[in-house]
Amino acid sequence: METLDFRKQYEAMTNEELLNLAMDSEQLSPEARNSLDSELSRRGIGRGKIHEYSQDRTRHKGDGKYNPQAAYSLFPSLRRIRATLDDWRKYRHQTGEWPRRSVAFYFVRLLVEIAALILIVWYGVLHDGQEEYSSLLFSR
Repeated sequence: METLDFRKQYEAMTNEELLNLAMDSEQLSPEARNSLDSELSRRGIGRGKIHEYSQDRTRHKGDGKYNPQAAYSLFPSLRRIRATLDDWRKYRHQTGEWPRRSVAFYFVRLLVEIAALILIVWYGVLHDGQEEYSSLLFSR
């Protein structure tokens, strides 16, 4: 990847994303690290702020506040939803418009899944948990 590509990618990131990346900057290539350092300095984010952010993250890791990583481990589908939304945002940032077909198919699939769930519940209620019909839905 060229330095120009790194610069464009880092310009599109939020301050928090840059701070997270800066905490692991030793894993970056020299070109990526130089581009990251120049973007951080352009935004006025110094080593002190990176260190403060790092300490703040470790301090608040287990204090009972909302931790998205914990939510993702409980509900893996949230991670997929978040990744899909991030992909849509990246597409919009790169092209200037939303990926309409992808969004439409995503919501159509979601509606089909919700309809299937409603039908299963409705079927269960309709047959009032009768033994012969419940075996069709729930194998033992």
